[in-house]
Amino acid sequence: PEEFVREPIAWLRAISRSRATRSGGPNFAYEHCARSVTAEQKRDLDLSCLEVLFCGAEPIRPETIDRFSAAFAGCGFNPKAFFP
Repeated sequence: PEEFVREPIAWLRAISRSRATRSGGPNFAYEHCARSVTAEQKRDLDLSCLEVLFCGAEPIRPETIDRFSAAFAGCGFNPKAFFP
């Protein structure tokens, strides 16, 4: 958890690099990524491989899902992959 808080881009890079089709985390993770990952960091991400991105373990906030989806649309993320 501490590493994720310091460098949330590492999780997204791992998804992009390994072409993961499924991943997930708590609402906090998506909010943190949407707020912390820079445009420069997003440049090399390809999240089009994600078929399921689950969200759970705490209250799920629709505005967080919308914020993450908008923030990573340019990286190929399909909001239909979200699975609360």
